[in-house]
Amino acid sequence: MKISGIILAVIASVSLQNAAADAMPADAIPADTPSAGIIPADAMSSDTLPPPTAKTGTAAEEKPFSGRDFNVRHIGYDENLSSQRVFSIVEDNCNAMWISTKAGIDRYNGREMMNYTLPGDLYYGDKAGMRIWLQYDCMDRLWAYIHSGRIYRYSVAKDCFEEVFDLKKLIGGDIILNYIYIDPEGRLWAGLAGGLYRLDEGNAVKEVIGGQYINCITQVGEYMFAGTSDGIIRFRSQEPDRYEVILEGMMILS
Repeated sequence: MKISGIILAVIASVSLQNAAADAMPADAIPADTPSAGIIPADAMSSDTLPPPTAKTGTAAEEKPFSGRDFNVRHIGYDENLSSQRVFSIVEDNCNAMWISTKAGIDRYNGREMMNYTLPGDLYYGDKAGMRIWLQYDCMDRLWAYIHSGRIYRYSVAKDCFEEVFDLKKLIGGDIILNYIYIDPEGRLWAGLAGGLYRLDEGNAVKEVIGGQYINCITQVGEYMFAGTSDGIIRFRSQEPDRYEVILEGMMILS
């Protein structure tokens, strides 16, 4: 069964960030660190959802989880969505939803849909296999990136996306970019099929961890965590060369 377009809902689940929090010393986890993450939709089942809990004392039991608790709306071509093949969704500080699709990037504010394309000689057809992913950082900046290593940032003043990095030119050779993460200090970390890289000011690129297939990156306090094709790596953001493998034998995708 194929589902086209977008259906938005909130589901409590487990992700790399949950695994990262579990691996942290109790006194090293900030009190406001979120504990819920996202798992792939095809991995969801009734077993992955937490059971209903009951209130203690004289309060009545909470009602079981129900589909009626959600207001579900389909968003597709009628709302000017650029394509019904959707890869990534983020929300900005104005509560607008940014949606990356096979044909570009869309901004939806609940009433209107604006369509954007990325600069450069990009081919959006099926044969290219190009996927656009979005990332929204803690400084309220919107990023977009594609697997070939091009990284873009949205300019509010110009209302368009601008290319800021081309990892293929900076690193050299054929690369596969799987994930980017921007830390609170503004440094960009890139998870590639060949390792973990950090981009500093002046386009300086440093290989932090080589020989690992990096799928995702997150941070909890001073520790950073990278999900790989074979587990989870933990290291301090200030000492990325000193890392430890805290989980092996499992592919971590998100």
